[in-house]
Amino acid sequence: MQASDPRAAARSLVRQAANDETRQAVRGLKAAVSDYLIREATSGGGLSGKSIREAMNDPRTRGALAEILTPAEMRRITGEPHKTAMAYRHPPKVKAQRALKDRAA
Repeated sequence: MQASDPRAAARSLVRQAANDETRQAVRGLKAAVSDYLIREATSGGGLSGKSIREAMNDPRTRGALAEILTPAEMRRITGEPHKTAMAYRHPPKVKAQRALKDRAA
């Protein structure tokens, strides 16, 4: 996101990643996007849907992310960041219990 033209930089990374037949490079790019958004969302000391919205309202950031994420992934981020924040703060107990059970096995 620090490039002089983040969208062009992201487009170049996507083109390079597309050459990886295992699709691991594309998954890595998407993971990096997730990490970036989490850092942005937690920069104020807690998880904030407002921080995600602010990052997504920056045309440079939004353009770069649009090169990496699918339209559906972009909608999930831009459509309801407050729900994302709430889900992170209050994960369903069933999933947490299942995860603990899986780790114990």
